[in-house]
Amino acid sequence: MTAVSDLSVTYADGRVALRSVSLTVDPGETVAVIGESGCGKSTLIKALLGMLPPGASVEGTIRVDGCNVTTASEAQLREIRGSRVGYVAQDAYGGLDPLMRIGANIEEAWRAKSRPVPHEAAAQRLTALGITDSVRRVQDWPHTWSGGMQQRAGIAAATALQPALVVADEPTSALDSGTAETVLTRLVAQSRSLLIVSHDLPLVARFADRIYVLKGGEVVEHGDAEQILATTRDPYTRALIHAHDPLVDTQGVEPPGEVVLDVAAVSHTYGTRQVVPTTSLQVRRGEIVGIRGPSGSGKSTLLRILAGLEKAGSGTVSWSGAPAPAPASVQLVFQDAVGSLDPRWPIWKSVVEPARLRGRQGRTAAASALRRLGLEAVPLQARPAALSGGQCQRVALARALVSGAELVVADEPTAALDPTVGRQVLAALRGLADSGTAVVMVSHDDRALNSVCDRILTMGQ
Repeated sequence: MTAVSDLSVTYADGRVALRSVSLTVDPGETVAVIGESGCGKSTLIKALLGMLPPGASVEGTIRVDGCNVTTASEAQLREIRGSRVGYVAQDAYGGLDPLMRIGANIEEAWRAKSRPVPHEAAAQRLTALGITDSVRRVQDWPHTWSGGMQQRAGIAAATALQPALVVADEPTSALDSGTAETVLTRLVAQSRSLLIVSHDLPLVARFADRIYVLKGGEVVEHGDAEQILATTRDPYTRALIHAHDPLVDTQGVEPPGEVVLDVAAVSHTYGTRQVVPTTSLQVRRGEIVGIRGPSGSGKSTLLRILAGLEKAGSGTVSWSGAPAPAPASVQLVFQDAVGSLDPRWPIWKSVVEPARLRGRQGRTAAASALRRLGLEAVPLQARPAALSGGQCQRVALARALVSGAELVVADEPTAALDPTVGRQVLAALRGLADSGTAVVMVSHDDRALNSVCDRILTMGQ
């Protein structure tokens, strides 16, 4: 059993992240924690893993499978992680060692505890999570896999030792809806008990036994999942539920202008494997073009080609009629938002870097962009490590807002966000397009694409 009792966490800067939080996860149970970005979900996960930063003050207790995490030594915590508590990271790529092949990353779960690795264990776990040809693909490097496939590798590693509790931080944020349901079904089946942090309430309703709603570091509501979603009267919880309603009305938008991006018969292969099928499209000023498709269909690779970061294997790409994009004319919003921010810089500096703004002018521009994305309460001097994954994603989008680029290319811009914040982000992208910027947006979320895009390109496996 997992029991969190009266847990309060205060960071070294005086910020209170959690206030008297109590929750339980019984054996065989799936419990969900939901709430807006910055509500304390990430702090709760760090506390469960014994990974709070130095200087954090902790009150209350956390017990997992008979172990007191709050009083455990570092040596004891190393033993607890993996064997008693498994962790599925929101940043799937960051959770993998880029210098180790996929199979070795998964097998590290056994090796880290000096246990023998069962024959073809990595391949078998990947097959169970829907990865085809897994015996061959365990030899792939992490960077050659899509974000959704990397997420499944992380799940395979987290559940390898059958820990008493698996903590999953937004485990489906990089997955298309069909794959998300399959992965969650198997994650629940492979976990002795599961604590899942997610903003996708429709999924929570189908898989969680109970729900805890976090707001401002406090539990504002908890109970049976279906009952809360059907009968809640709490305005905060209702806002989270209705955030899945249609997000942005695109009717009445001015017709798009001249062609900014022209893609003609582009395809791409890695070795003998085709990752981008032959694709043609045009993107004009003032429009948002969506790209959707299942995990592993080549969406992210195509996006890198459109941003000029990777050369197409065949076909041509032109930017405003030129064979290469002009400096600062294209701004890419990465799926791995945390990795795209310099950890040494305050967030305001990352936001204004493409616009080459400095001093007071830079801080003013950064504050304005962050305010548009609901981050007015975050200090401009804060470093990325002090922010949640969803907050980092909005910082990356704020950078696109101030860049002045002709083309913004966004890879899963709402995947790490709860639906309430997702509305703000989509509205900001719509505002960019309405001001004359061309936007290409990759997403597995059909609701988001249908609500904001002028046209949608669908890619297959």
